[in-house]
Amino acid sequence: MLQKKTILLTGSTGGLGNYLANYFLSKDYKVISIDRKKINRNESNFYQYICDLRHNKKLEKVLQQISKKHSKL
Repeated sequence: MLQKKTILLTGSTGGLGNYLANYFLSKDYKVISIDRKKINRNESNFYQYICDLRHNKKLEKVLQQISKKHSKL
């Protein structure tokens, strides 16, 4: 069985990031997104983590969470 391809995006809530998230979701990718604000998406392949990339300590924790939950990245 083939595993889904995975992509990590930062800033998928608007503009280019939202376009890229929609594009990769339409191609059946697993999309992992780090954003400053929560958005509501119902796609089963979309995983969102809330974090401001300027906060290093919080970012480290979020990246650890991502690596634990999504081993293939």
